[in-house]
Amino acid sequence: SYRLMISDGTTRGTRAVEEPGLSSRPAEMVRTDNLLYISSSPNTGDYPQLYRTDGTTAGTFSLGRMHNNGEMKAIGNKLFYAAHEPYTSAALYVREGTRETTRRLVGGSVAGPTAFLLTPVNGWLYYYNEYGGELWRTNGTPGDEVLIGHSSNLVTIDDVNGKAFMLALPNEMTFELWRTGPDGPPERLKTIDTNYYLDLYTPQPNISTAS
Repeated sequence: SYRLMISDGTTRGTRAVEEPGLSSRPAEMVRTDNLLYISSSPNTGDYPQLYRTDGTTAGTFSLGRMHNNGEMKAIGNKLFYAAHEPYTSAALYVREGTRETTRRLVGGSVAGPTAFLLTPVNGWLYYYNEYGGELWRTNGTPGDEVLIGHSSNLVTIDDVNGKAFMLALPNEMTFELWRTGPDGPPERLKTIDTNYYLDLYTPQPNISTAS
């Protein structure tokens, strides 16, 4: 089994943080300004649980269920994550460490994912509504979500110097490179024809600046 450990880099300063629910291998760990969040699947086969810890046993506990393969992203002291809702796709939530500071930003849908490709860009969280082909951003305040524009078949979103760059697959052998700032609709920059078939469900290239 697994144990959550904390260390200051010395033998004396290394100890276990006791939490029985964290005995299985963590699926993901994300740090905000003051907390560490852990997604861990229980040995019972149930949905993953979301845990938070401040490095103490008293400050380490479960915050509830997550959706399978749910994404987690941090901006400042806020954690954005996809959580389980019965009979729908994952819903988008934001949390600041406690159940009381948890807010639902986007509900799930039986039609398809309403919030995925979660990507922090210049202090905002960008996300994609696959069912509507919509690119959105939010600062974590319910009701302040902003529709940026429409683009079909997005496969990745990346932050490049404070702007959101996106790759889309309009057909099986073509990439499209898009760009947007916080105040404008998506702008198509380039169409890239390939000589091989592309698959929406396999990992796609990331976008980054040249070193």
